[in-house]
Amino acid sequence: MNAQEYQETLEFLAQTPQRVADLVLGFDHAAIRLKPDPEAFSALEQICHLRDVEREAYTLRVKRILREDNPLLDGIDGARLAIERDYQSQDPATAIKDFAAARELSLRLLRGASAADQQRPARFVETGDLTLAGLAGLMREHDAGHLAELEALREHLLHAQEAVAIRIQ
Repeated sequence: MNAQEYQETLEFLAQTPQRVADLVLGFDHAAIRLKPDPEAFSALEQICHLRDVEREAYTLRVKRILREDNPLLDGIDGARLAIERDYQSQDPATAIKDFAAARELSLRLLRGASAADQQRPARFVETGDLTLAGLAGLMREHDAGHLAELEALREHLLHAQEAVAIRIQ
């Protein structure tokens, strides 16, 4: 990843919390908790997942890459956390606020990384060797996946509302 791609990645990461908030804008209590199928996350679970992965995985991984020589980075079981922490009972506004704050901390670290720091190596249990810049790229891919899922969920809800409106008429 070159310097321009790194900066574009950080800008994408900076925009994610607001994009998430925009995608769930107008969701009521039921809509934000709707699971499109039993194995999928609801919008609220997506938000809580992004928050917890940011706080408990990404920020810590960035710190470790900057401090340690070639650290081994563990994965995180998001599905387990969703159940253990009962994401469905959490407050969406607080979860988005906490995600934004956690992301800002990660971004401060990533923005402060020198060109040499961006090339510091690590080993990730799930994907193998990577650099700090590579981790930023993985964060972007992770965000993009969840944003796509939230967009699909929003579309599903809009079509469901249209179907109800058509039946009522």
